[in-house]
Amino acid sequence: MSSFDVLWAAYYAWSTENVPALLDLLAPDFVFDVNVPLGAVSYVGSGLGKQEFERRLCQLLDEWEVAEYDPLWFRRQGIWHRAHVFYRYRERRTGLEIESTMRHLWRVADDEILQLQVNFDHPRLDAFRRLALAELRA
Repeated sequence: MSSFDVLWAAYYAWSTENVPALLDLLAPDFVFDVNVPLGAVSYVGSGLGKQEFERRLCQLLDEWEVAEYDPLWFRRQGIWHRAHVFYRYRERRTGLEIESTMRHLWRVADDEILQLQVNFDHPRLDAFRRLALAELRA
């Protein structure tokens, strides 16, 4: 399987909330770093290991539904793969949705994902946070 095939499989697994299928693609010592704007809640954050990543993803999915998740483009740069992703998440409790983009930086070797860094589109995430706070106060 090519590294792009591995990434397509990862995106499909996440878009269908299939955590076991996603975990099957990760190296045991998988490194992750999910960056959000200052003051925002990061359900996943930074960490090491497939089991820790699974625990944090499950916490995220307890509160959020993946309504849409589509990679817009991929580009390989040396040992790294860059991707730009459109997403739409729905908060399970309120039904509020956020839709925006994020950028991914992946490292894949021998059909395993070794590392992922996620950077959210900060202005949209901040706008959603303000909207959610206003809804809670209303």
